Amino acid sequence: MKSDDYLVRWCKKPWFRKLAMNLGIPTPKELRRASTAFSGADFAGKRIEAVGGPVAQRIQKWCADPGALVSEEGKL
Repeated sequence: MKSDDYLVRWCKKPWFRKLAMNLGIPTPKELRRASTAFSGADFAGKRIEAVGGPVAQRIQKWCADPGALVSEEGKL
């Protein structure tokens, strides 16, 4: 999978990773990306956190309907 994130790609190079560590730049993780929009089924059985904000309750309901575990504690 080709990543458009330059920092992720550069940190895969050993010499750059060492330079980044010496400069205190954290090594980023490559995130799972979808080619289409996520559906509610993608969250089934997974813990999610949606706290605060104007749409938090809608997000909680949308993810909880297919079986996601909604956390409102602020900790995952």
